Amino acid sequence: MAKHPSVYTVKISDVVQMYGATFFKAALARFVIQLQRPNLSGARLDDAASGLFLGVSHVSSYHRIKYICQDVFTGRSSTADSIHVQPSRKGNYGCTVPGRFDTVLVNGSDSSSVPLDIRQDTRVAQVRIVFTLPPKAADTLFCDVPTQDRPRFLAYIEWFTPFLERDANHGLHKVSRSNVEGGRLASVVDIVRFLRSVHLLPRFGPVANREWRSSSVLDDCPSFLVNSDSDRHMYQFFASNS
Repeated sequence: MAKHPSVYTVKISDVVQMYGATFFKAALARFVIQLQRPNLSGARLDDAASGLFLGVSHVSSYHRIKYICQDVFTGRSSTADSIHVQPSRKGNYGCTVPGRFDTVLVNGSDSSSVPLDIRQDTRVAQVRIVFTLPPKAADTLFCDVPTQDRPRFLAYIEWFTPFLERDANHGLHKVSRSNVEGGRLASVVDIVRFLRSVHLLPRFGPVANREWRSSSVLDDCPSFLVNSDSDRHMYQFFASNS
C-alpha cells in the first residue's frame, strides 16, 4: 500500500455516489460488530449492526493496491499484480475517464493464510473502495479490539457467486453477481483477505452485445468466466488447487 492515501477526505455521500458503495454504512457497521462480537450471527448480528452508531463522516481512499508476486517457474519476485479502485475523473483535455473497479480473489475466511481449495475457500468480488477510517473513529469503533489486531486498510466489495464446477469444454469456472433483496450482496473486509486480482471474461453467448464496453461490462453482463490462464502465477494457483 502507498504511504499516503490517494484522497485524504472522502465524504460518506461521495463514497456512495462516486465509488458506487451503495450499502457502505450498513456493511461497515456489520464488519465492526463482527469484529467486536464474533459470536453473533443471523438476526442478532443484524440487530446489533443496525443499532450501531458509527460516527464516521468521511474516510481516506486508496486507488491502488500492488502485490509482489513470486514467479513459480523462476523464483524471482516482482510487482506483477495491481488492483485499481478509482472513480471516474476528468482527463487532461477535459474528457471523462471512466472509473475502474477491479475484481479480486478473496479468502473466504478471516485468516490471512492461503486457502487450499479454491472452490470452497475463495470467491470473486469487485472492489468499490479501499479506505482507512479517521484515527478517532477507529479508536472508538475498535476500542475493544487489541491494538495489534485492529484492521488498518479496509475495502467495500460486491460479491460474485461461489465457484461452480469447471466447464467441460474449456475448463473455466462460471460466476455471476450475488444479489439480495434491494441490490448486490456487499461486505466490508480487511484487505489482508485479498489474494490477488482476477480477470473475468464476459460470457458473450452466440452473439456479442455491441453495447458492452470495458468500463461497464461488469455491470451489464449477467455472467462471467474466471480466466485462470491470465498469467503464470494465476495458472499455477488454480492448477495446484484443482
